[in-house]
Amino acid sequence: ACRVFALDPSGVVPVTTAALTQRAPRPLKGGLRIDRVLALLRTELCSPEAGLRAMREALAAAPAWLLR
Repeated sequence: ACRVFALDPSGVVPVTTAALTQRAPRPLKGGLRIDRVLALLRTELCSPEAGLRAMREALAAAPAWLLR
């Protein structure tokens, strides 16, 4: 994300789940199975980087009042 948006990555600091001290336990390895939705979609999913690039382009084209 930092590379796509030309941001300084030094501000991104990794944090362990334990350090968040959340009330409810969280799985360490969570994910989504998307095989069923892929069978239903008529649109191909893009990679995370391609999605971030599309977001960057949409933000650049958005009117200023929308980004406040």
